[in-house]
Amino acid sequence: MEKLDLQESDTLYIIGDVIDRGPDSVSILRDIMARKNVELFLGNHELMMLDHYAGTGMPASWERPNNGGTVTMLQLEELPEYRREAFLSFVENAWLQKYVVADGTEYALHHSYWLPAFEGKDVRYSDVGRGEWKAIFDAVWYSPYRLFEYVPPERYRDRYIHIIGHVPVQMIPPDVRQGETVLPPYTDADGHIINIDGGCALISRGGPGCLYCMSLEKDEEGRRREYLISPDNGQST
Repeated sequence: MEKLDLQESDTLYIIGDVIDRGPDSVSILRDIMARKNVELFLGNHELMMLDHYAGTGMPASWERPNNGGTVTMLQLEELPEYRREAFLSFVENAWLQKYVVADGTEYALHHSYWLPAFEGKDVRYSDVGRGEWKAIFDAVWYSPYRLFEYVPPERYRDRYIHIIGHVPVQMIPPDVRQGETVLPPYTDADGHIINIDGGCALISRGGPGCLYCMSLEKDEEGRRREYLISPDNGQST
């Protein structure tokens, strides 16, 4: 956060999946909760956590080794119940989708997909709850860059520029990337999708990855502020 030099007038949107990919997810959640100008979006890992404690959806999926939920679960179970419930309540209030305008450009922010029944509306998980579980599952799992939970990129060709994560840019299929760089952000051919997932999940597995953040506002020359921080050098640009 020191690298970003976040000001009181700024708002930082975190597009989900802040847990399960490191040794101390609880500290990350605690830090987000303490900041008034940081807003969390629900990712598929947060959904798996909520499902586990509510016993809804696919509650066992969080414990699968590839999903990494066991470490987070053990941390939460060490907490007094009232503190654990505070974390879960906070995550239940995370955004599923939010629409913002910057410099006259309309952006749709979501982890990967959205709720078609609420298209164009700002929606939190707590607004729809578990009764819309399948739609929520689709919103945080489906992607133009996944083989099984797949949604065609044409679906994103609307009035918005969609800022998404979920699939690290390093894992976007080469035939889709057409040989382009694997550093974030990845912008699709028609400019309607900007994937900002730098692959922090890959770092926890010993692979290449980085944290990427960008401003929606542009400077006088039409450029965005960008921050790319890697564990190798800790540098930002």
